[in-house]
Amino acid sequence: MSIQVTTQNEVILKWRIPSDYAGNRSELVAVIRHSSLIDGTAVWPNSTFLREVSALTDYLILPLINGTYMVKFKDLEGRKSLSPLNHIINIPDEKPKLLVQTVREDTTSPPFQGQLNDVFYSSEYDALVLNNDDLVDDKVDFEQGYLGSIDFGGELFSSGEYFFKDKLDLGGIFTVEFQRILTTRGLYPNNTIDLHFTNIDEWSDFDGNTPDETNAVIQFRKSNDAPTDDEIENENTDGKW
Repeated sequence: MSIQVTTQNEVILKWRIPSDYAGNRSELVAVIRHSSLIDGTAVWPNSTFLREVSALTDYLILPLINGTYMVKFKDLEGRKSLSPLNHIINIPDEKPKLLVQTVREDTTSPPFQGQLNDVFYSSEYDALVLNNDDLVDDKVDFEQGYLGSIDFGGELFSSGEYFFKDKLDLGGIFTVEFQRILTTRGLYPNNTIDLHFTNIDEWSDFDGNTPDETNAVIQFRKSNDAPTDDEIENENTDGKW
């Protein structure tokens, strides 16, 4: 696996299917994910999804994001490589850009004060985590209802949303670049070592399930009209967004 910087904002990622693979190569898919870590400690579950393409293409043009690019191969049955190929890249800016604003909603007090849809801030994990469909009022027996974790007593939602608390008004129309600061972690909160109550010899799997499909996406909207908060809310309510 190799990576080549082609422009200020793009790279070409190249890979090879392992020579000892005995299956049908035309059926293999390359799954590409990314982690912001540059110290060699990046792992597959704690990364975000970038692309999925036929493995025979053996290369892909991707956005340049400092961190670790990872590739796994997947067959028609959904089985993936045990270990990913990976490549670390850390390119400093040749020309420092004018910094307009840094927004870190994970460092405010309390963290993440924006709109939360099916997610909540967990002080245990110091992160936004998916909520669940469980309600305390629905429990007949409180202790029996929460043998695991009180925060994750029901079925976890498959997705959620967080909206940043404030918008940014540049005071004019400019060409801007956004740099994301994103750290992700995939886990099943009710399948951790701390929530095993039986003898370790009775565990069927020490490592637990692998959260192989965890993902996070950051999206932006822009307007040249500088709408007010009320106008944004009305447009969102009317289904125009």
